Amino acid sequence: MVSKIKIGSFFKGTALLTVDQRRWLDLKGRIKLAQPLRTPPRPENSKFRSYVFDITQTKIFKKSSAVLVLLNCALLYKPWKANEQITQISALISSFFTFLFLVEAVMKSIALGFAGYWQSRRNRFDLLVTILGIAWIILNFISMKKSDLVSFQR
Repeated sequence: MVSKIKIGSFFKGTALLTVDQRRWLDLKGRIKLAQPLRTPPRPENSKFRSYVFDITQTKIFKKSSAVLVLLNCALLYKPWKANEQITQISALISSFFTFLFLVEAVMKSIALGFAGYWQSRRNRFDLLVTILGIAWIILNFISMKKSDLVSFQR
C-alpha cells in the first residue's frame, strides 16, 4: 500500500531525496516566502512623480484603499433587484468606488511608471478588476431605460 506522503513526494520530484535534502528544500521555500517585498525606488527625475510616489507609499493611502475594497464588498450583502431605489443607490456608490479605484491605479502608474506598475501581479489584478468595474458601469447605464434615469434624478 502506497502512502499519501510518498505519492505527494513522487509528484514533487522529491521521492529520491534524503531527509536532510527534503528539509533543505523546505527551508529554501520558507526563506523565499519570508523575503520582504521589493519596494520600487523613488523616482528622482520628476518632482510630480516623486510627490505621487510619496502619497501612494503611505500607510494611510494603502489602508484607505483596503477600506474602499471592503466597503465595496459590503454593497454585495443585499441582493440587487431591478427598479428598487436602494439598488440604484448601491449602483451609484459602487460606481463612485470604481472611480476611486481608477484614480488609485492611475496614481500608482504615474508613481511607478507603467513598467514598474505592471511588474506587480497585485497591480495587474487591481487594474483588471477596475477595468471590469468600468465596463459594468457602462453596461449598467446603457441597460437603464430613460424613464429609470428620470425617476432616479428626482
